[in-house]
Amino acid sequence: MSQSASRSAPGYTVDPNPILSQLVLAKTFLTFMDVSEDRATNTVSAILELPGLRKEDIHTTWDDGEIMVWGETPDVEEAGYSVGERNIGVFCRCLRTPPGTKRKDVNISLKNGLLRLTFPATPETVLKKTTKNLVQH
Repeated sequence: MSQSASRSAPGYTVDPNPILSQLVLAKTFLTFMDVSEDRATNTVSAILELPGLRKEDIHTTWDDGEIMVWGETPDVEEAGYSVGERNIGVFCRCLRTPPGTKRKDVNISLKNGLLRLTFPATPETVLKKTTKNLVQH
């Protein structure tokens, strides 16, 4: 099996990434995310809902153009829930950036329970290569 291949078990898909593997085994949930592109500024923004979490509760990793955001939403100790609709436990979201995007191009901020990731829609390096190739033809 190649290193990039995934292994499957009943109910789980385990990625070779050790962090992601541990999160999958912990039965993660996907937090809500909106993604938009602003053509005027040539940027992509992703907003993740992370209510009640602090900066230190949220982890991000960068691996070859993929941003992984993960953490854990704690359970609030309240006796005898009548209704329980909140997602409790480990969450994880992955977002692939355009080819050529560098870690330094990604801006991350947290405000009022919303985590915003912003990065170029078309990195300058890719745009330059494309322009150069077009000129040569």
